[in-house]
Amino acid sequence: MNRKKKIYQKLKKQMQQAKAKRQPVKKPPYISKAERAALALAEASAESNDAPLNEPTSES
Repeated sequence: MNRKKKIYQKLKKQMQQAKAKRQPVKKPPYISKAERAALALAEASAESNDAPLNEPTSES
């Protein structure tokens, strides 16, 4: 009986792992702290570059 039980448990575990692999990934990919800082810096520089272009110039 034990041998059958162990075989069944092993097959059941393999089946569960195969099912889990087929499921879509629910969490977003990890972004390191350095990458987040670089993205924030690039976003900030893009905003600062856009700001003077959007402001009206008063050269009279």
